[in-house]
Amino acid sequence: MKIFGDGKQSRDFMHVSDLVNAYNLVLEYQDLIGETINFGTGKETAVGEIAEYIAKKMNAKIEHVAPRPGEVNHFGCNLDKAKALGFEAKMDIWDGIDQYIEWRRGI
Repeated sequence: MKIFGDGKQSRDFMHVSDLVNAYNLVLEYQDLIGETINFGTGKETAVGEIAEYIAKKMNAKIEHVAPRPGEVNHFGCNLDKAKALGFEAKMDIWDGIDQYIEWRRGI
């Protein structure tokens, strides 16, 4: 498993089921056309933390390689508009990763 850079770069990762719920919510509001809305969990998680979690569960090794040029180190989002629509992410990142690992083991 490769990590570009030191693994400290973070994102607000969201489970695909929460993303589908966000899209469905937006489709209910025609007055949102042209608006920018951020959806997320409100929590940033480091790429290295995720990689270590998966590596431990999958008995894999992590290899650090050169960082990607121009990569943003931290990417969170402002959830004010999403929350005003009633959006809240339901799936915890670690539960989502566990579900993916179990699914992956089954194929």
